[in-house]
Amino acid sequence: MKDRRPAFMTLQEPCADWVARLKGQLADYSVAFHPVQQRAGGPNSTCVHPSDFGNGVLVRNDLGFADPDHPDIHALQSPPDFEQREMQCLRSPSRALAVCTPI
Repeated sequence: MKDRRPAFMTLQEPCADWVARLKGQLADYSVAFHPVQQRAGGPNSTCVHPSDFGNGVLVRNDLGFADPDHPDIHALQSPPDFEQREMQCLRSPSRALAVCTPI
């Protein structure tokens, strides 16, 4: 069944505690998570329960993705009074591959 394991998956709008559970359950994968800020310089958005709200990328460990705990974050120039949108990317230099998700 190894041929059916996805190389990556983007995680849209999960809570940080859900992402931590995924990370703990999927030994062959790493997860990058980045919270969304409510406003520029403001607090992080939260889920209904006390956990940060954001987006993430799940990547298979055998594909050479560099340091999933420190993804590249690119600002998408959101207006200051709106939720701050960014793009989170993980790179695999050995495969010349990048996986990105909007935050």
